[in-house]
Amino acid sequence: MTNRKLLFKCQSGSHLYGLNTPESDIDYVSVFLPSTYDVLSLQKCEYINNSTKSSTEDRRNTKDDIDDVAYSLPRYLTLALGANPNLIEILFAPKNVVEVEDPIFTYIKENYSKFLSARVFDSFMGFAISQRKKLEYKKTRFTQLQNAIEFLEENKPDLIKSSSALMSEETANYLNSILSHYKGKKSQCESFHVGLPFKMIYEKLVYEYERYGYRVRTDHFKRLGYDTKFASHTIRLLHEGRQLLETGSLQFPITGKAFDDIMSVKTAQVSIEDFYKLCTEYEDACRKASEKSLLPKSPDWKWENDFLVDTLFFSIKTEKEYPSRGINSNGESIKLERVEFLEPNQFTLTRQQLFGDN
Repeated sequence: MTNRKLLFKCQSGSHLYGLNTPESDIDYVSVFLPSTYDVLSLQKCEYINNSTKSSTEDRRNTKDDIDDVAYSLPRYLTLALGANPNLIEILFAPKNVVEVEDPIFTYIKENYSKFLSARVFDSFMGFAISQRKKLEYKKTRFTQLQNAIEFLEENKPDLIKSSSALMSEETANYLNSILSHYKGKKSQCESFHVGLPFKMIYEKLVYEYERYGYRVRTDHFKRLGYDTKFASHTIRLLHEGRQLLETGSLQFPITGKAFDDIMSVKTAQVSIEDFYKLCTEYEDACRKASEKSLLPKSPDWKWENDFLVDTLFFSIKTEKEYPSRGINSNGESIKLERVEFLEPNQFTLTRQQLFGDN
């Protein structure tokens, strides 16, 4: 975050929702003011990931992991305009989960209504449905990989050990038919065909199976047949969407029936049949809220755009020096000189409101 002012940082995820358990990891969302270099150069910085676990690690988060993501102010406003659930939520973060809050972001929170619109329905409902599809897809893909490996081990034990054995048309067609969620299907092409090395294909399937297995090899998944984490996100998002559409705000921590329902799903107390009934109940409630909602059709884009322009202008003007360097005619690295800016015709905020100057 060098040369970048931190405007806001809060705990997000289960700690924001009041749904955390002793096994919950800690999530943070931050918003920073980009430096002059970030704004004016070709090297934009819109997103910084300081999470402890790499996205390439094939394991679930543990209670010791920290997800820490920071967004530049322009990026944050852009995503919030689109009613991104994770970024709309922090506008309503209570004080007990907030670690840093600059007056600039306080002003944004005070004007939260500028971000809300009927788009909330599509965004929150869309994210909820995607979470539900993920939990269904994960089990299907895992089971298909398992079945394909067992088929090869039982029916082609010698061929999968041979470096010279090639796949027949019959085997290729069979694998294509039972692996409907394999990678090739996403691009509408067959993943397996005549002439592929048996051993290579078998080893690749085993690799995919073992790499994917950590996502579904849990006691809850084996017993219930679905991922309780994704399922709880589904109900939470539908609840939040309904609340925004009905009241124009969010209340954290989540309480009442919604809390009970979400925690029951999260702690694996709900069968998959009852989970789908719960989904239908919350989806119907969200749709009805959308039909009666008084939220405007679109957010206040002009207010947000003017606010961003004024904020960035003041930031650039008052930054003591550029954190960047240039190259002179001799090829030598030199510090860039300060540029003088003309005063704008109008500001939506005063300097004192933005930076607390006297």
